[in-house]
Order: sequence, then structure tokens, then C-alpha cells
Amino acid sequence: MAILQKLDHPNIVKYLETYNDYKYIYLVMEYIKGSNLIRYLSSYNQHNEQRTCSIMRDIVSAIAHCHAQGVIHRDIKPENIMVDSSNKVKLLDFGLSKTTKGV
Repeated sequence: MAILQKLDHPNIVKYLETYNDYKYIYLVMEYIKGSNLIRYLSSYNQHNEQRTCSIMRDIVSAIAHCHAQGVIHRDIKPENIMVDSSNKVKLLDFGLSKTTKGV
């Protein structure tokens, strides 16, 4: 939670709030209506070089922001990258991430 709170970037899923009860902790995250990167890419028969470049630019931008904040994601894979209905790319699932600096 502390890691996600410090990451504010358009290509990183937003952490909104935390709720807990006697047994569980609930993290409220931004809702992303879309699909993961594999499903998104497999839905197209022909890949466009410009769109691929845009996707990679967004992913690298999110990773660069993480690294600038001292966060290492450690689980970047197509299943942890979402493409929403407006074709915006979002990096998510920071469960294995670590910090290189004090949070």
C-alpha cells in the first residue's frame, strides 16, 4: 500500500483507499474496463507498428517513473499490463514490488 500511494502516473493503476475488518484488508483500486495485454493483442489479426510503439512507450514511462521513485516492480508480464476501453495502458499488480529507498 505504501508503495502504491507514492506512485502517481497516468500509466500506473491508482490506489484509492483501504478498508479493513476483523479478518481482511480491502484495497480499493481504480477500475480498468478492458483486458490484459495478451488478450488485447490477440484480438487483432494485424499489428500496427505505431500502436505497438505507443504501448511500449507507455510501459517504459511507467517503469521509469517507478524507478525514479525507488520502486522495483519485479513482476512485469503481459498479465500485469491492462489496456482499457480507451486504449490507455496501465501497469498493475505491485504485490512483489520492493523499494530501493525508504518509503
